[in-house]
Amino acid sequence: MKTIFHVDVNNAFLSWSAVNHLTEGGDVDYRAIPAVVAREGENGGGIVLAKSMAAKKAGVVTGEVLWQARRKCPDLYIVPPDYRAYVRASRAMRALLDEYSPLVEPFSIDECFLDMTGTESLFGPAEDAAAAIKDRIYRELGFTVNVGVGAVKVAAKMASDWEKPNRVHTLWPSEIREKLWPMPLSFLFMAGKSVVASFERVGVRTVGDLARLSPRLVAEEYGKGALRLWRYANGEDDSPVCPVSPPPKSVSKGITFSHPLPSLAACEDVLLSVAEELGYELSEKKMNGTVVTVSWKTPSYRRFSRRRCFTEGIFYYADIFAKAAALFRESYRGGAVKYLCVTVSDLSFERRGEGNLFAADDEKEERLANTIYDLKRRYGKSALTTARSLGSGGVRLFERGAEREEGEKRFLGL
Repeated sequence: MKTIFHVDVNNAFLSWSAVNHLTEGGDVDYRAIPAVVAREGENGGGIVLAKSMAAKKAGVVTGEVLWQARRKCPDLYIVPPDYRAYVRASRAMRALLDEYSPLVEPFSIDECFLDMTGTESLFGPAEDAAAAIKDRIYRELGFTVNVGVGAVKVAAKMASDWEKPNRVHTLWPSEIREKLWPMPLSFLFMAGKSVVASFERVGVRTVGDLARLSPRLVAEEYGKGALRLWRYANGEDDSPVCPVSPPPKSVSKGITFSHPLPSLAACEDVLLSVAEELGYELSEKKMNGTVVTVSWKTPSYRRFSRRRCFTEGIFYYADIFAKAAALFRESYRGGAVKYLCVTVSDLSFERRGEGNLFAADDEKEERLANTIYDLKRRYGKSALTTARSLGSGGVRLFERGAEREEGEKRFLGL
């Protein structure tokens, strides 16, 4: 039986901001007061990225708008995000974990899986080793983590979600029925709101309710995604811990505006800037995709989305923009847009669409794209951009703070 750890930083962005602040001579520990990490915009705009325990007790929820959080907690302290500090903290934790196993898989910036199988002679029983890692991270790096321990990745992941902070929890195969099955279905890893609602309508409310169903029935009635949840409910997961992350299946870029976009022209300006970012990222990965999705939200958070598959590989910013803009124009009916996102998916390293009548034009376009991206890599992404993006302020949309705010205002002519 394997031994898998899942290490999860408690309130990562807030904890890392607090540690960085104290290290630089600050005298306030953000973790000890009602505080959130958010970039404050006009009229109380901004999204809560992380919260302290005191803010959580006041009802503040990650992902809500800042003005809503302030209604619940009037004395809320706002901590601006510091992504460079977060990357440093994440790398420091990863370096520490590498000392315990050659098989460490980053799951996100604040989570890692470790395959600790066969390390008992070095670090003792699994629970003792997990506690030692937890304590060492706090002692040397200054922040707390939860460590989940199990025989498979999904069990370790769910175990780390139990009582926080600074805890070790186990979910061995022998503990599935006792610990996992009584939990509400929403606790199950990857159980989204819609699938939970579908199961609850037929009386399946706990993890155990799902685990006891026939897998054939689950697959026939709810599809392969639900069958995967059934396997997780029974503690089944055959995915290995992979130190090298698999190639991405999609890339996406989106932006939420403090000043909603009022027109089609303004939205197309954003789409062009987003397409430039995506084209650069695909060039860095040396990949192309065949599916483009455009999604957006109104100020009332009503969501719209359009998706289309293409036969030829998409990688150049002009091609991404043309396809995304066409999808958007097909269904946009006017009104303000609060959030806009473009996704290119079905990614591959292989060239697709070769041999068509326009191959010579495609090669010319690819040479131009590669020249542009080489210049961006050498002199910075903002060194070369379209005149339309430069004139509208789009070049600053993906920068932080005041630069982004200025970009938004230029879009709207403010």
